Amino acid sequence: FNNSPVVNKGIVKSEQLRDAFSELSELPGAATVSVLMSPETPFFRLSTQGQTASCEIDFPKGDETFTQLNCKKLLQCEYRLSLIQQAGKALSYSDKTFF
Repeated sequence: FNNSPVVNKGIVKSEQLRDAFSELSELPGAATVSVLMSPETPFFRLSTQGQTASCEIDFPKGDETFTQLNCKKLLQCEYRLSLIQQAGKALSYSDKTFF
């Protein structure tokens, strides 16, 4: 991994990330979470689609939520919500999360 270029990275307060994961997991029928990072607005977005509604949570750059946010290019990934929920448990034990 050391030879791989880092395109986007950030450090976010774990409490805000945990709250966002919790909100996304409460949407009935939601199965996946989309993570978007961009050098332009929205800089960092988490979103999901449920049976009857969708949810988007934007984290603004310059907000106190981030210690660091460097995005060189648009990146969007999708993860199973069940995996995000498992990762969310660890956020209770941390102050900041690097991604």
